Amino acid sequence: MKRTMALLLSLACICSIYSCGDKKSSNKKSRSSSITGKNSSADEEIKIITVSNWATKDIWNDGFSDISHFLEDGKSAAGYDMDIDFTLDNLKISMEKKEKYTEFINSLDDSIPEQAQLINSWNKMCEQIDILYNKVITEKPKAGDRKYDFNTDLFYQYFRKFYEIAIDMKEPVFK
Repeated sequence: MKRTMALLLSLACICSIYSCGDKKSSNKKSRSSSITGKNSSADEEIKIITVSNWATKDIWNDGFSDISHFLEDGKSAAGYDMDIDFTLDNLKISMEKKEKYTEFINSLDDSIPEQAQLINSWNKMCEQIDILYNKVITEKPKAGDRKYDFNTDLFYQYFRKFYEIAIDMKEPVFK
């Protein structure tokens, strides 16, 4: 049941990510890019959807959810064989974006209630990201190790609220 729910959530998130993309805006400067600029290493414009996609795909789907299932039965959340070293390497690469995304989210105008809630959810989610990430890099997960303490409940609670607000946000306002 847990695996089915994770798979359904993953599919829903992927569908939402693709449906939220705006092909017209890729050639235009948004307010967020003019305020935050581009990432000098990858010339990536940071937008709310970019940050939401990172949390959804890189951190949850391809990271913590897969690791949780790996600890249960040695398989990914979708039930496939999983290389834990590959997963941890990819998670490490994904974590390199967290600081710039935190800067971006914290630059939003927190006097707007929706944005204050987004910022709060993000910061609480990031605390859990750090806890879970530090756990897996200091104590490598082993397939089927049900005694390994890797509780994603709080992360997922904050992630769900962040995601819900992020996908509905039209144009963010910055400080």
